[in-house]
Amino acid sequence: MPTDLNDAGLLYKPGNAVQLEGELDCVVVEQRERGGVESATVQRLRAEWQERESASDEEHSAYLRQLRRLSDAPRWRVLAGHIEAVGEAEAITEREARALRKEMLRGRAHTPDTALDLPTNMAEA
Repeated sequence: MPTDLNDAGLLYKPGNAVQLEGELDCVVVEQRERGGVESATVQRLRAEWQERESASDEEHSAYLRQLRRLSDAPRWRVLAGHIEAVGEAEAITEREARALRKEMLRGRAHTPDTALDLPTNMAEA
């Protein structure tokens, strides 16, 4: 759904209840670090594979699966064709949504972990 349609604004406001018709889409994105460099783990895996003198088809398949798992990531998105407000849902503009998000992120940056009910000891998680 184009973001400039009136109904798109229903998706921008936190807490809105909407009924949505569309489809779920998945795009696989290659993961790279800054500057387009592969992660050290992927580089090490590639180097170890190149040092091998021979490998079975099963080992090669396992290597490719591991490489794909480390270097590719699925990105899911909803492609909406129709949005309908449920209850008292209210549309806001994209600009208003960005301002709300900035405010929320700014508040999180100054909030200690204890205020967010996060465990102080990761063993408790």
